[in-house]
Amino acid sequence: MEDNIKTGKISESNKNESTRIPLKDELLVKDLINPINIKRIRILQVSGALFLLVILGLIIKFYFFKPPTGEQLVNDMIEAAGGMQAWDNIDHGQFVRTHRRYDENKNIIKQEKETYYFRKENGSVRIMVKSESDKGDVIIIGNDKDGYWASKNDEPAEPHMVAKDLEMMCHDEHCTPLCASEMAFYRMSFPFKLKDPGVNAQYAGTNILNGKKAMVLDVTYKPEIGVDRWVFLVDPKTKLIRKIEHYASAEADAQPEEIYWTDYKDEAGISFSHVATSYRSNGSVLEEFIITDEDFTTPMQEGYFQRPVAMK
Repeated sequence: MEDNIKTGKISESNKNESTRIPLKDELLVKDLINPINIKRIRILQVSGALFLLVILGLIIKFYFFKPPTGEQLVNDMIEAAGGMQAWDNIDHGQFVRTHRRYDENKNIIKQEKETYYFRKENGSVRIMVKSESDKGDVIIIGNDKDGYWASKNDEPAEPHMVAKDLEMMCHDEHCTPLCASEMAFYRMSFPFKLKDPGVNAQYAGTNILNGKKAMVLDVTYKPEIGVDRWVFLVDPKTKLIRKIEHYASAEADAQPEEIYWTDYKDEAGISFSHVATSYRSNGSVLEEFIITDEDFTTPMQEGYFQRPVAMK
């Protein structure tokens, strides 16, 4: 030991112990030796991680947050209303539709009660309507293999004439006595009728309805099917229809007919609005259609829609 000190020599084991550097200190030294390269590597690493996060975010947005197609929204609306199978299971039935018209102070100035009888037949619907006016008249309008027929207070009547008196016909030369009634039933059949052939349904983004966001579905038809246009405002959560805008033509710039749907109830497996309301431009209620006494299960006898024997 003394010899080592005197000669200034250090043993091999002591030399190794004096030159060994801890790994963490060695890395610090390397960083100090070439700090620019190390910094560039770290920048590349961070940039790569951020790039992967952006790609992952875009994938999640594409698969989970992308806007629905028109077809997807229609499917969601039908499912929310009970499903297509539940609608197909209903092949006949009846319901009462009360029509109320109001003045600007919401006083009833006209009220009519109509009982609808319907049966699905070979892709179409046969309808018969019994109307009870506020004057007490009872009018029935139907359609059988011999054409349209009508009765007023159990007496034969001319169907076109009584239908015009009840404002059930439009001014089109091809309008029929049950024109308004068939349109009313068609509207009641939404959203299921949106799966009919020739319907073009497009998702049109969102809009604000009564201070809340609503999904917008824009519907037109193939030229051989129809020329009108429907716009549906749909609740994003429930997928139920809250408002309908009806345009006489897909190209029309005129103010549409606007109908607000409320009071959804279930019947025979389907959910549909029982109150349809139209408003004046000043916000007061113009008219209201209320559905009650629906029955989609009681059997109907054969020949139910035929005109009475006394009218043949």
